[in-house]
Amino acid sequence: MIERVTKMIDTCLKSAHQSTKVATLYGCLYILESGMSEQAKIIIPMVTDYLLKQLSSGSCIHANSQQHMMVMLATAVYLMENFQEELRESNFSQTILQVDYDVTLLAPYGIT
Repeated sequence: MIERVTKMIDTCLKSAHQSTKVATLYGCLYILESGMSEQAKIIIPMVTDYLLKQLSSGSCIHANSQQHMMVMLATAVYLMENFQEELRESNFSQTILQVDYDVTLLAPYGIT
């Protein structure tokens, strides 16, 4: 069953529809919070890749909906707080913190 779920997550994160991406991120956050460590470990690389791609592009600050931005940041912070071991060898935390800084402090002034 986890194979079907991961395939669905992968497909939905590539969707052109913003609402599908938002709903998928909420679903991923639910899986991560559920305590099912085996399933979480399988989806973490997929979710972190998506978040890094979306949040690292400067256009996401202005082009995406506020709901999409908030769920991306919520998922990223949850991953950093609860899956430190899995993220240890990547620059995920550093990149997310820089993006968070840019979004909260610079974007309201039109600086990116």
